[in-house]
Amino acid sequence: MQSSIPGATTLEMTPGGSIFNGWDYLDEFFVYEDWGSGKSTDGKRLWMAISEDYAERASGDINVVQAYEGAIWKDVEAPALKKNPAVKKINRHKVDPPKKA
Repeated sequence: MQSSIPGATTLEMTPGGSIFNGWDYLDEFFVYEDWGSGKSTDGKRLWMAISEDYAERASGDINVVQAYEGAIWKDVEAPALKKNPAVKKINRHKVDPPKKA
């Protein structure tokens, strides 16, 4: 995912996010159906750690673009952004989810 806002950074553009997002092995190891199950194939804890680090390092005016509010946003990212003294403002933008073919 690329940002269309000059100077903005998406989670996938960070070092941790780009590794997680582009590492095909993770798609083979982590099973979507196991999300949040606590099984060894559950990638939720890893994604939570990457998301929390991203939110803790954010600064300035933050633009959050989402189709829906997931657990990672509610439980990890939003609280970390609200506690981060370098964040001036959080702007939320709801978009329509991608249409299925």
